Amino acid sequence: MARDPIVEEIHEIRRKMLEECGGDFDKFFDRLMAAQKKRKRRLVSGTPRPKRHVIAAK
Repeated sequence: MARDPIVEEIHEIRRKMLEECGGDFDKFFDRLMAAQKKRKRRLVSGTPRPKRHVIAAK
């Protein structure tokens, strides 16, 4: 698959934003929802999914 610089930039921005939230997806989602409230257009659709428990690989 060809690399798309725009998609790569979006992924990098998302990684930085998630890092700023301490890797917490709930905080990341809350940040997106707060930003969306300031704008007329939606940034996030739907409702947050229930938290999943991650089991570390052995």
